Amino acid sequence: MLVRRRILLALAFGFAAVSLPWAFGQGAGATDRVRFRNPKKDYAEEVILGSVAESAGGLKVTLNNKSVVDIAAPNVVFVEYGSLPGLDKVKLDLNSAENQGAAAKAKDLYAAEVKKNPTDPKTKRYLEYREAFWTAKLADAKVGKDFETDAPAAIAKLTGFAQEYAKKNAWEVWPTSRTAARMNAELGKFSEAATVYSFLAKVDGLPADLKWEARLGEVEMLVRSGNALTSVPLVDEIKKAAGFPNSGPIAEKMTVLAAVAKALSEKKTKTKPAAEVKAIEDVIAKTADPVVRAYGHNLLGELYLQLDLPREAMWELLRVEVVDNLDHEEVVKAVWRLADAFQKQGDENRARAYREKLPTVKGS
Repeated sequence: MLVRRRILLALAFGFAAVSLPWAFGQGAGATDRVRFRNPKKDYAEEVILGSVAESAGGLKVTLNNKSVVDIAAPNVVFVEYGSLPGLDKVKLDLNSAENQGAAAKAKDLYAAEVKKNPTDPKTKRYLEYREAFWTAKLADAKVGKDFETDAPAAIAKLTGFAQEYAKKNAWEVWPTSRTAARMNAELGKFSEAATVYSFLAKVDGLPADLKWEARLGEVEMLVRSGNALTSVPLVDEIKKAAGFPNSGPIAEKMTVLAAVAKALSEKKTKTKPAAEVKAIEDVIAKTADPVVRAYGHNLLGELYLQLDLPREAMWELLRVEVVDNLDHEEVVKAVWRLADAFQKQGDENRARAYREKLPTVKGS
């Protein structure tokens, strides 16, 4: 399981599951440390030390002044900068809160430092990002009405950060935007989630593959809203856009989205749309990308839910949770919708169990 592997990795490296214990203020030229998910090793988390160069698309980490490792923004977990001017006096308190996973304390500490309006732009960005990060963590730890109460403030922090740094080549724009979109979706605000992805697709400096991912995210939110009348023409528009890939993960995901959008546009409830289901299952069977498999199962589950086939949806979503669980975002979506799948089957106990499980999955 994904959660179990991350706990073991945390123990092995000696840090908490959501943060790192490395100190700030190691002086000019000090080594940066990056925790990331390695797509070449089933997205297992790794740590490397080097000199970080940042862009909207991710990081370039120079090791020993020689080799360079490229890390795409979606795979960056945490960056601990070797030197951040102005944090020497508070580094122990910040480290302590991070290491303990104390979301409320960490959020308050970072918020207090942000209010001091640091003059160093790198320090300022780092503090604002960590404040937004921990604000979201606090909300994600809640369920039901408590989540609904806290999530809007977290979304405001995340989107505010993304908008401020969208033109400043900040890799954090990607994770803050995606988290804001996902939280909006959990609140049932799918049009707002689609708007976040639309914004993300226009970020200067974002590489083409991530811009396409953002466009797909926009369509996915419309599909999940049940608004097929809007999603079908948008699918056609994106597929015909200049530069859209004919093969690879983006094209495979689009095949899945197009099939779901088409099936939902016909709204034949309690009936499996044979052609569209086969198109999705073919993608799942043939792809070499484990994230695409999870994506396919998730959206097939979404299709079945909207066609009032909750038992069929359950099996697809369970596949993401238990088997094709290498991508954290896809697992979160699966667990979120599994609660609805069990609810629609009249299994209130398992629906409640999955609602209560969701904060743990989000925090893994």
